[in-house]
Amino acid sequence: MLKRYLALFMALVLCLTMLCACSSDGNNTGDDAGSKGNDNPGVSRYTTGTLDGVTYTETSEVTEFVKIEMEDGGIMIIELYPDKAPITAANYQKLVSKKFYDGLIFHRVIEDFMIQGGDPDGDGTGGSGENIKGEFAANGIENPIKHVRGTISMGRTGDDYNSASSQFFICQKEYAYGNGKYAAFGMMIAGWDTLDAIATTQTVGENDRPLVDQKMRTVRFVTVTLEESSEEAASEELSSIVSQ
Repeated sequence: MLKRYLALFMALVLCLTMLCACSSDGNNTGDDAGSKGNDNPGVSRYTTGTLDGVTYTETSEVTEFVKIEMEDGGIMIIELYPDKAPITAANYQKLVSKKFYDGLIFHRVIEDFMIQGGDPDGDGTGGSGENIKGEFAANGIENPIKHVRGTISMGRTGDDYNSASSQFFICQKEYAYGNGKYAAFGMMIAGWDTLDAIATTQTVGENDRPLVDQKMRTVRFVTVTLEESSEEAASEELSSIVSQ
């Protein structure tokens, strides 16, 4: 008889345990889905936020603003200038739409110069399989965007002016030599600490490869809202980096 009551008691405890577990699952509203704490590869942990006075929200629509989220949580927000470099900006937008850059690294980093990434091979030799015309003066196309701190521009192969594909670089410091020789197509508006952290990471070898991979977790389109002070600063910055 004792064994019978003990069995019934254990069954009751098991049922109560299962009911509590189901109740707990049902109360999970998913408010944190896609935000901080999501460690799934290729899934952004920061779908919305504010950085350096810029409030951003991820969107499935193609916009002129892109968020690069690093594997360590660092973020850079970039504004594209399709009115000044339409071919280059459209190519970048197409690749972002395809999530081409997710999981790729900044394979070449030079402090006080730039960080370069976007190569699926990770060694500076790869691309998207398509090349675009270089939009810069040396190639017969006027491009007024100067290479200053935060400028995003396309990499290319040697003297082949029409070899740009998917690789891009972001200037950490002014790069006057690149003006008229490389296709600049946008400007960082937030995430300066992240840029500097990548640019100053330890590198190895003559190819300036980071000792620890500087991986882009996701690259996504965002909509942005600027604080009034940031909007004024951005306007002044744009005037200063675009040749008159």
